[in-house]
Amino acid sequence: MKRNEETPTNEIFFDRIAGWLKETGEVFVVLRFPNAAGSRDYTFCKSLESVKELVARVPSATDAIVFRKPQLPFRGKVTDVFISEVFRTIPEQTSYLIVNLRPEPGYFCCGRSGSSHAELAEDLKEFTEMEVALGIEPPWWEADNENMISLKKDGVGVAY
Repeated sequence: MKRNEETPTNEIFFDRIAGWLKETGEVFVVLRFPNAAGSRDYTFCKSLESVKELVARVPSATDAIVFRKPQLPFRGKVTDVFISEVFRTIPEQTSYLIVNLRPEPGYFCCGRSGSSHAELAEDLKEFTEMEVALGIEPPWWEADNENMISLKKDGVGVAY
């Protein structure tokens, strides 16, 4: 997992996200927490203010990885119809991500990922009748590019 050798400044990070929000109206954020065995949380932001509040809330050295293009296109309540559509669209052996869209107050969206239809079926059982976003897992481990930018909060920590 190679990330950036250095992270962009806050100004570059937030300016780029502001432009993306004007284009798309929403960005997807992956939060990778320090010293937490790779623990990640997820959220969707519709304003620059919400991205700034999010970054302010997380611990120092947290990676905030933001995606420009719409992510996790299947959204809605997990029902039999929802599940059928997902299985028709996401190929077997493709990494997926499910995000709970209604987390407990004060928490981020928790997620579940895997790479087989058997895993997906098990995960979807746990989300039955819940509002979720689901799709192919965004490549949060890649280096920044025209569709993704990351920031290590406070510039603390080692690039990986």
